[in-house]
Amino acid sequence: MQKKKYKPLFKWVAWVLTLLVFQVSKSAEWAAFLSFNSTFKRLFDIKRSGLVREISNTDKLISRLSNIASCALLYTASLRNKRIPKDYISVYLLANYYGLLRPDKKKLKLKVCEDIELDKRLPPKVLNKTRKVVEKVSSHKEMILYSLIFGQFLSNYLTPTKYRLNHKYLSGFIKNQVFNPVWLKYSLGVNYQRIDWLNLVGSYLLQNVAVIGVFAAATLKKRLIDKYYELIYTSKEQSLKDVVKNYVMYCFHKGNSVVNFVYFPNLIAILLVSLTSPILRILNSPTQGLIYKWYKNHTKSFFKGYIKTIGFTSAFLALYFNTDEFIPDFGYSTDMQSDTKEQGNIRVIPNGVLHMVNIYLCRLIVLSKWRILKENHPNMRVLGLRNWNRIETFLMCIGVYKSMNLNDDIKHRELGEAGERLRDNNLIKYIDKIM
Repeated sequence: MQKKKYKPLFKWVAWVLTLLVFQVSKSAEWAAFLSFNSTFKRLFDIKRSGLVREISNTDKLISRLSNIASCALLYTASLRNKRIPKDYISVYLLANYYGLLRPDKKKLKLKVCEDIELDKRLPPKVLNKTRKVVEKVSSHKEMILYSLIFGQFLSNYLTPTKYRLNHKYLSGFIKNQVFNPVWLKYSLGVNYQRIDWLNLVGSYLLQNVAVIGVFAAATLKKRLIDKYYELIYTSKEQSLKDVVKNYVMYCFHKGNSVVNFVYFPNLIAILLVSLTSPILRILNSPTQGLIYKWYKNHTKSFFKGYIKTIGFTSAFLALYFNTDEFIPDFGYSTDMQSDTKEQGNIRVIPNGVLHMVNIYLCRLIVLSKWRILKENHPNMRVLGLRNWNRIETFLMCIGVYKSMNLNDDIKHRELGEAGERLRDNNLIKYIDKIM
């Protein structure tokens, strides 16, 4: 009992030492936020303190007060820490909570009427074709959404606007790891275009090595060490050489497919820009009359639409080739991985992964637009960045507070299947570790 009582204190000391090693400012406050939630619950325990006696649902009140105290520590610890992207974390937490986690949220139900007047007017053949098209589009919605997002990011990266705000506020990771390795090797001029293939291939190989190394480290235990022990303690018709080969080929194919996912859309976009660039020269010619005047008046909007179209087309083609198993997963055997749910070519990027990428990229778009408004719009600059920082810190704490409350509800209420789904959510798992 005594050990349990002093466990938060030992946890706090361990966190303080760890944070001091990494030179984190306000280490004591951060450590208190990460350690003392259970202590707050004991301090606010109504039966012990005797401060309030005749209140219904006291356990819920205690947990809410404890979570408020923890979030107050989070606010003081993070307010002046410029390294923490509070705006992004706020978007992530609140979007996660209201979009995925709330068990009592009202689900949107779309009712489709089969006997609408349009159905009666159209011939059966046209109706069947229309339904097939809708079903096909629905089955590829992740591809279509990613292609739209890629077109938006490519437009932000390439469009030469006056202040280049979209380029300035574009994610540094997207610029440095997705666009720069390809587009900095490409140059386009009047009757001139060139790709530095030597440096491009070098960047491609370097990123392959890095990503394959990440997959090798992440899957070492499951796909090599565990399989090795299975060979020792079970009578399987496999050799250590087969296990190592399968592990190496898995890491190669997965890593290479991720790098191709980055490079192929950009390379296809470069090809399309090279093929269609004469159109821009024709439009910019004074001999075109009305077309030239229209182009001069709408240069920015035309160029944005032009780049977005190229981005959408290139991303969609790259994903289509990926789903069509354009490159086989030679040398890899799915039969040796009976404990996984792998089906078909492992190089194909699953729709679930593409869906998570789309969610992440949508958050980045919202974040970049918000930062452009906050830091550059005259009406938004009235408050000043310091006050916006306070507001974003408060919103971040609200998101953490709601997630902590939800974690308490999962522990103390019967939520059925919804509870099981919520327990598997990564955010809830992280929140549970600090409570």
